[in-house]
Amino acid sequence: MRKRLEMYNTFTMFLPVYNESSRIERVVNYYKNFAPLVVIDNYSTDDTLEKVKKYNVKYFQHKNYGSTQTPEFSKFLIDLSETDYFVGLSASEFITPSLFKVFNDVATKRNYDMISCVVKSYTCGEFIPLWGGRFKLIDRRIERFYNKNQLDYNKVFMHAHFKVYNQDRVLYLPTDKRYNIIHLRDSDVQSLITKNLGYARIEAQQIYEKGEKFKISKLFLRIIKEIIRLFLVPLRQWNFITFREIWVRLVMHSMIYFIARELKQNKGLKYSILKNEFLWENLINKNDEYK
Repeated sequence: MRKRLEMYNTFTMFLPVYNESSRIERVVNYYKNFAPLVVIDNYSTDDTLEKVKKYNVKYFQHKNYGSTQTPEFSKFLIDLSETDYFVGLSASEFITPSLFKVFNDVATKRNYDMISCVVKSYTCGEFIPLWGGRFKLIDRRIERFYNKNQLDYNKVFMHAHFKVYNQDRVLYLPTDKRYNIIHLRDSDVQSLITKNLGYARIEAQQIYEKGEKFKISKLFLRIIKEIIRLFLVPLRQWNFITFREIWVRLVMHSMIYFIARELKQNKGLKYSILKNEFLWENLINKNDEYK
């Protein structure tokens, strides 16, 4: 483990958290040794923040609505970062010491504005290649290291790759255990539904605000993609966890479609309340019919 005096100071690390009591201490205890760490708590209802306060790290409370992958949250980080480069951490992801060294080299030389890494994902402790990784051509990639001055936050969109103004200044690291980000997903049906409902609401809102369309044909294409994703998993791993993950993804895409339509037609909960209030008054006025 790196000693605190050897920490990198060329970038800042941000760790957004919400109800992460079960793993927050191991995560903070690990990451605080590499660079200045700032924990951003989304008003957790458990003791996450109390556990964070045990460590000599900065922390804030800042509200988001189910995901940090929004333009608003990106702008918040840009304003908060005291360094030009920053890392967006996750409590469910492990970044290797070798990768932190690459972050420092890039931040020192300023030769790239973003780094793209391959993700190896474990769900409930099992390596199930639902998100890429079985075949080299379809490795799943994510971005966690950025130059705040070059990040195009107006193009931040749910489940989309981050963008910088000059895509030629993106460093694509190879599939290598030294540079892979390890994703350790904790889940059960309730947590998956809750999380993916939040994702669906945000993506539907983004679609609506941009004036885009989410046609039924697009929903069918996403469903087909999820079915294809299943067949990328070896047959020996077609188990309860695998099918549960695919099922929740199908539900999420369906929710995106219906919420986007709901927003476009303005037929959400408020619409329902007003319509039923009107019907209630009609029923009262026609009370004689029910005697």
